[in-house]
Amino acid sequence: MARIESLWIELLLPRTPWEWKDVLLDKFERHPTFAPTHWGQSARVREPYRREELERFCGEEGEREDPSLPTLRRTQRPLYVASWSLGDGPGWLEVEARMMLEPEESASYFDFANHLASALPLEFGLVDIAFQGVPRALAMNPSGRQHVDVYVECGPTTLFARTYFGPRLIKLMGGLPALEGSGGVVHRLGNGVVALDLVATPWQAEAKALKQHQKQVLEKLLPTGIFMRREQLFSEPGPRWVPPSTS
Repeated sequence: MARIESLWIELLLPRTPWEWKDVLLDKFERHPTFAPTHWGQSARVREPYRREELERFCGEEGEREDPSLPTLRRTQRPLYVASWSLGDGPGWLEVEARMMLEPEESASYFDFANHLASALPLEFGLVDIAFQGVPRALAMNPSGRQHVDVYVECGPTTLFARTYFGPRLIKLMGGLPALEGSGGVVHRLGNGVVALDLVATPWQAEAKALKQHQKQVLEKLLPTGIFMRREQLFSEPGPRWVPPSTS
């Protein structure tokens, strides 16, 4: 079973995650395994973690027209770097593993993703993994992860090893039965968010099998009309797609 060379958590919200800063920081700080050890005013800065300094920086930076991206880091296993948007419009939170992972080690990152997704007013999200030595063609989305601008304009691009659907998105799809009948593994979180895994334990799957399941599950969900459509060189919104409101 191949090791996992990259793991990425991405959560999309109606606005910047900093609007829910108390919940956001509590979820990081109080986690027994993923508590941050450092923070930074950018990806290249690392200071010992002090909540009051981070809060002061984000409060000031959020008033700027083009704010910098704050980061949280953990320099002990499990290693990660987290960052989030501070500007107007739909917001995002990203957590990237900074270590090569054995399959069983990846499970804790998937659990941490649920820990965050169950506490925030989530619109959409994902956990993406890349296996060591596997061709790029077997990636869940060879062109990258879920770009926020593309999501707002056209809807979700595809499915990932784990995909999160917020309450608004589930309603737009026609309700929970659409996900339950997709062939994926459904996990209901406490805040109305649903996690859809392509297989029962995606971190233990073979890359080829995971790609096959992605195609099968996505085919079942395409009739919901929310997924982006690719027309040759152009992309179009799904026929039932409605962009999220930021109000």
